[in-house]
Amino acid sequence: MSRKATFVLVHGAWCGGFVYDEVAALLRAQGHTVYTPTLSGLAERSHQASPSMSLETHITDVVNLFKWHDITDAVLAGHSYGGMVITGVADQIPERIASIVYLDAFVPENGQSLMDAASNSAGGEHVRANADSMVPFPPAFAKAFGVPDSELWKYTAQSRTEIDPVSLTGAYKNIPKKTFVLAEKWPGLRNFYEKFNEDPNWRTATMPTGHMVMRDDPALCAKLLEEAI
Repeated sequence: MSRKATFVLVHGAWCGGFVYDEVAALLRAQGHTVYTPTLSGLAERSHQASPSMSLETHITDVVNLFKWHDITDAVLAGHSYGGMVITGVADQIPERIASIVYLDAFVPENGQSLMDAASNSAGGEHVRANADSMVPFPPAFAKAFGVPDSELWKYTAQSRTEIDPVSLTGAYKNIPKKTFVLAEKWPGLRNFYEKFNEDPNWRTATMPTGHMVMRDDPALCAKLLEEAI
C-alpha cells in the first residue's frame, strides 16, 4: 500500500465536488485524507452564482482551502476546466503541493484562458459561442459525458470563467511530480497528452473512458491518483 497522503480534488465546469464521491470514498478507505471542494457559484453553491465570479475566484477558493486547513505535501488534481484552477493554485502555493495531476484537464500557459487552450479541443466551439455572462451546461455534453437525466439538475450554469486568462509566474512548473491522464474516448485533450508524453519531467497515463474519468471508472481513477503520490 502507498503511504498515506492528502488529496485535493478539483472538479470541472458546471458541476461540483460531488463528481468525486466514489473516488474519494475509495481513497479514504485506504486511509488517505481527501478534500473535494465545490467552486464558488456551482452545484450546492449555485446560490452564490453571479457574473462577477471569475477564474481568480475559483483559484482563491482552493488556495484558501489549503491555508485554512493547513494542507501541505498534497496531491492536487483537477478535471477538465479544473486544470485551469489547479495550475493557478500551484503557481501561488507550490510549497504546499508535492504532486499535481491533470485528469483529462486543460494545462494553460501564462496569459491563456480556457477558450485559448480549447482552440484545438472538442468543446472549444461551445466555449467560444457561449462565453457570455452565464454559460449553461450544454445539452450535447450531457450525453457525451454520460450524465443521466436524473442528475442534470446538479449541473448548473457557470459564469464567464472560460474567457478569463490565468496569470502565472511559472512557479507551478517546479512541482516535483506532474501527471497527465488522458481519457481515451474523449478526443478533446489529446494534444496535451501528446505534448507531455514526450516530456521527461511528466508522467502520463490513459484511461479507457469518456471525459468524466472519475465517474466512468472510479477504481482506476483512484489507483492512478495513488500512483501520483
